[in-house]
Amino acid sequence: MLKIGEFSKSTGMTIKALRHYESLGLIRP
Repeated sequence: MLKIGEFSKSTGMTIKALRHYESLGLIRP
C-alpha cells in the first residue's frame, strides 16, 4: 500500500485532489 504522498507523485495528482476523490468514494484509502 502506497502512502498518499507516494501515490500522488506516481499519479501526478495533488494530495488535495486525492483526498477529495476519497471523500466521494471514488478511491479507497
